[in-house]
Amino acid sequence: MVLKSWGFQNAILIRIGLFVGLVSLLNANQLSTFFSRREFVTPITDPKRIFEALFIHSIGRNPYEGDSLHQPPLLLLLFSPFYQFNFNPIFLQSFNLFIDLLIARLLYLSSILLVQREERKRDDRSTVERRSLAGKGTWLPGFVASIYLLNPFTITSCFSNSTIIFSNLFIVSALYFSLKGNASFSIFSISMASYLSLYPITLLFPISIILRRNILFTFTLFFLFLGGLFGISWTLMGSWDFVKDSYWTVLTVEDLTPNIGLFWYFFTEVFKHFRPFYLFAYQFHSFIYAIPLYLRFRDHPIFMFWVNVAIITTFKSYPSYGDLAIQIAIIPLVSHKFVSTKYGYMAGIVAAFVMALAPIFWWMWIYSGTGNANFYYAINLVFTFAQVLFITDIASIVLKDDHLYKKKLKEKN
Repeated sequence: MVLKSWGFQNAILIRIGLFVGLVSLLNANQLSTFFSRREFVTPITDPKRIFEALFIHSIGRNPYEGDSLHQPPLLLLLFSPFYQFNFNPIFLQSFNLFIDLLIARLLYLSSILLVQREERKRDDRSTVERRSLAGKGTWLPGFVASIYLLNPFTITSCFSNSTIIFSNLFIVSALYFSLKGNASFSIFSISMASYLSLYPITLLFPISIILRRNILFTFTLFFLFLGGLFGISWTLMGSWDFVKDSYWTVLTVEDLTPNIGLFWYFFTEVFKHFRPFYLFAYQFHSFIYAIPLYLRFRDHPIFMFWVNVAIITTFKSYPSYGDLAIQIAIIPLVSHKFVSTKYGYMAGIVAAFVMALAPIFWWMWIYSGTGNANFYYAINLVFTFAQVLFITDIASIVLKDDHLYKKKLKEKN
């Protein structure tokens, strides 16, 4: 147990030291400005829009009347104390740091529960052995938590005050409570994540398998929780305007602010009468894979959970680097399934190049005038290509491992 927590404790100390060091070198306003780039903050996760909406609300106007706010009312309620008491931005960044530490703790506990589950399966298995997490409990939990805390995507999201951190919190909470067998809290967490960013609804499929619950029960409870959240939101705002601005905007991509996704450039150029068709074609990818994954990878619910998170990160309409933080943190929980990956190294190198080149291409396009939007969008295409290649490569390895396992099992019997 000491070894398990040692890496986690060190990661906490390093992360807090990094936070204090950066705040000492630069003030909180400079940090939030520096990290408020298109790669870290999107129209859906921009805290500045929330504070603007709170000001509009304070003068008696509906914050959803304009076309600026695309976040649900409960986030306004959460940010309200920071606005009313005019807190220094360092308080919000400290709050984000606390949320990051909480997410890391949940990942740490989830890793312990998952290793225990795998060890019980190994003890019960009397036939053919296959790769698992059994025996990795001494180092895996601390390693997973450390990867999340010290991930550059996590750190930049913290300092940018991006609200994606709250979606990540509820996604990890859903995984933790599902491994504990708590259906209500797990499904409520998915409801909260979907309430904040819509796309995590696809995570209900792996969660239902981890919980060993009927998918109909899972969706029924999900919509009951979501209906309650919508009811609270209506009570707060007195109208349903938030539905259009918070969710319909995400689906129809009305705000074409550049980001690291695929949508903004394409829908800037596409003819208006083709827009509905291509909207369907693009949004289709974010949701449709959940069903075949559910049917094919029922024996690998954690892997299915990771793939769905990766698909959301790749194909959502307003992605940011904060989405990658959870995807990368969960990789060690499924890494035993793709030890022989062909393109893992290449995908990692591409991710590093994208992080380095995206701000350079943005500067060339917006500031120096030596480039154009094609430069910035090209690096987004490279990022998407690497993501798709990595996901398909790992899925093929898991399928191959399944085939070999069934073959050995058949030979033994």
